[in-house]
Amino acid sequence: MIDCHNHLQDEAFADHLEEIVDELRNLGVCHWGVNGTSEEDWERVAILADRYPEVTPFFGLHPWKCEQRSADWFSKLRDYLEQFPDAGLGEVGLDKWIRNVDFGEQDLVFRKQMEVALELKRPLLVHCLQAWGIMKERIEEYDCGGSVLLHSYGGPLEMVSGFEKLGACFSISGYFFKPEKSKKLKPFLEVAPDRLLVETDAPDMSLPESLRRFRVETLESGNEVNHPANISAVYQAVAELRGIAVNDLQIQAEANWNEWLARGRTC
Repeated sequence: MIDCHNHLQDEAFADHLEEIVDELRNLGVCHWGVNGTSEEDWERVAILADRYPEVTPFFGLHPWKCEQRSADWFSKLRDYLEQFPDAGLGEVGLDKWIRNVDFGEQDLVFRKQMEVALELKRPLLVHCLQAWGIMKERIEEYDCGGSVLLHSYGGPLEMVSGFEKLGACFSISGYFFKPEKSKKLKPFLEVAPDRLLVETDAPDMSLPESLRRFRVETLESGNEVNHPANISAVYQAVAELRGIAVNDLQIQAEANWNEWLARGRTC
């Protein structure tokens, strides 16, 4: 199995990391796309990539964090990308849902990260909320659709075909299987088989109770911590949604992961 998007570097996992790694390996989760979100966690992503061969690192400035960036954030980002030639850009993107964040600054930061991704030939793992029209414009503008993965896609069903024509892939998380989020599943009935990937977004995007096979202690805030090993339950749920065998989904998702990474490194 592939978990194309998680945050294994998150401090919520610090006291449980070796146990989590053992559980992932016992399940056969062979690649973990570990995504940074800010200058504060890039080094932790780098340490995981050095320590665990299953980690594919992604370094990026999340749209929620762009206003906290330092003056030399971009040079730091380039340093990590050059240190890890197989790394991608992530988690990057655009977000109009979050309040009190300057969207113009988000767009500026996103553009710079798209530019370096194209310059260094790296895949782009993209976050987007309530900014789908602008996201499509940016992908068209930079002609980078083949290198883009729209993580935990929550956009309109009607936009799936347009993004596919641009070359983009889509990933689905277990969060959408919560009853109150079930409308978000409809686009994933239309995503082409060769464009679909599966993720946990752990420790975020917690699963419905029926799918939680692994647990981590709840945060002090009371928020549920999504255990990365729950990826196995996400695969089972997605296979049932699409009416295919889970083993077939795993084989297809691994092929899609390899193809997406390869496109990102040649665009």
